[in-house]
Parts: sequence; C-alpha cells; structure tokens
Amino acid sequence: MLARSWACAHPTAFGAGAAALYLAPHLVPGLDVALGLLSLTPLGPVLPTLAWDVLIVVTVLALGRGTVTVGSVRGHSWCAWAAAACCGVVAAVVGGICGTAIALTLTDAAFASYQGALASSPAWLTVLTTIAVAPVTEELVFRGSLYCGLRRRWPALASGLVSAAAFALAHGTMTHVPVTIVLALASSALVERSRSIWPSVALHATANLTTTFVVPMISVPAWLVSAPVAIGLWLAVTLGMVALLVVCSSRTERPHEAGIIED
Repeated sequence: MLARSWACAHPTAFGAGAAALYLAPHLVPGLDVALGLLSLTPLGPVLPTLAWDVLIVVTVLALGRGTVTVGSVRGHSWCAWAAAACCGVVAAVVGGICGTAIALTLTDAAFASYQGALASSPAWLTVLTTIAVAPVTEELVFRGSLYCGLRRRWPALASGLVSAAAFALAHGTMTHVPVTIVLALASSALVERSRSIWPSVALHATANLTTTFVVPMISVPAWLVSAPVAIGLWLAVTLGMVALLVVCSSRTERPHEAGIIED
C-alpha cells in the first residue's frame, strides 16, 4: 500500500500524462515561447524543438521508470512554503546576476532570440505560464519523475545532480544554466524533505515570477556582474543548495525504504 503522503502513479497513466503536459505547448501558438523551456534547443537547426523536447521527456521518464510521484498539497507547515519562496527568490537573483555576466562575456544567440520572442508574447500568457503551466509541468517531469525515480536506487545527491543537469540541458541556453542548476537542487531538497512536489512547484513559480518581473528592474553594480564575482557567488549558492539537499536527505528515508513507493 502507498502512504497517503505520496502518490506514485501507474506508468502508462501519469507517465503519459506528464509527457502530454510537457509537450502540449507545441500545439498552442505562442505558449511555447512564453514557457521558454519549450522554445529552445541547444542543437539549433540540427534538431527541431519538438524533437528535442520529445527526446528530453522520453529520456527522463525512462530514467524515472515511467512513474510520476506527486504527493499531497496539504499538510505542509508554513516553514516549507516560506523556504520555497526564499529559495525561489535566491535562485532568481543569483541566476539574474550570473546571466548578466554571461551576456557580457559570451554571445548567447539562443537566449537573445528567446528574449525577443518573450517580449512579443501577450502579458497574460506570460503570467499564466510563469506561475502555473511551467512550474507544474516541469516539476512533474524533472522532480516527480526523474528525481523520485532515481531516488529509489540512488543517493539523494546523485539523484539531485542528474536532475539538475537534465533540467539545465532542457532549457537550451548557457544563460539559463546558473538559475536552473540552483533551482533544481533547491527543488530536490524540498521534495526530499516534504515528500511532495508542491512546495517545489511554489519555489519554481516564485523563481519564474522574480526572474520575469523583478530582476529586470534591479540595477546591479558593475563589479557584481564581473565574471569572477558572479562565478564565485554562483558556486557558493550552489554548494549551499547541495548541502541543503544532503541535510534534508539525512533526515529522511528513501521513499522505497519507508514503504512509500512500490517498486
């Protein structure tokens, strides 16, 4: 029997459902642009965006053995939601600083194209995808399926690092790497501690909102976006998130060991 705090879905049901949600924006004009994740591919014209996203979701669900862990939206303390909000803001601010440093150092044509497309997207669509569609679909796929699937047989740190790498790769640009790595590690820590993806969804939504509407209005000192300072800041925050994941995992059992997920 599954514990009430977790929901481990049948592979053909939730696995297919998560894949459908992840790929659905390709069928709605403009929605893939607003999501960002689904509008880019690091292979450019070599591999169409839809093919890239199909490859990502199939690989992720295969590694997660086709299951998607959801968990309850209720029963979490205010500390969990506060931690989610704080980690989301930290990920967005650090990602914004590092992204600016990357833009000043490298030419990221894919990210420039994404920004231009995003600017032309309707505001209501951007808000909808930022606070609802992207956080839910991405957390279902990368934490609910990939992280929790790997966590059945791997330690938390290894599962978190693979989930973070896949999450960063899926976004398709160098500029997105810093924020996606920090966000993914923090999300994995929240999933590990709360036994649910919903606090990580809140974290993701907070990070997206902060990145989209707050970070662009912040005036960052030139010294802070210099490459050495930005790299040092990102490494410090990333190591902090790694430590958070390790601490959270040390206080919990693996899902299958606790009888929460059936193999």
